[in-house]
Amino acid sequence: RVGAIYVLQRYHRQGVGRTLLNAAARWWLEQDGRCLEIQVLADNGRARAFYEAMGGTLVSTGLYKWHGFDLAEAKYNFTNLEELAAVTPSPSRG
Repeated sequence: RVGAIYVLQRYHRQGVGRTLLNAAARWWLEQDGRCLEIQVLADNGRARAFYEAMGGTLVSTGLYKWHGFDLAEAKYNFTNLEELAAVTPSPSRG
């Protein structure tokens, strides 16, 4: 399970998220993993759209307890690990 991936806004749309997801998928396949779960704050529409575009399936929503706060979260599963492991990042727009 990947708790979360955070990319600073100045690095959005430069392939950083794809690179991180690619590395996570490759590593998990090397560990004989078959399904990768990623959690995201429920109101983070940009990240949720990214995960869905990368083949993630929403499997649940709920609350994540963090330092005394209840945060709404969404969980995505990726079963397309071989496909994700082969993804190459988009060229940098920077």
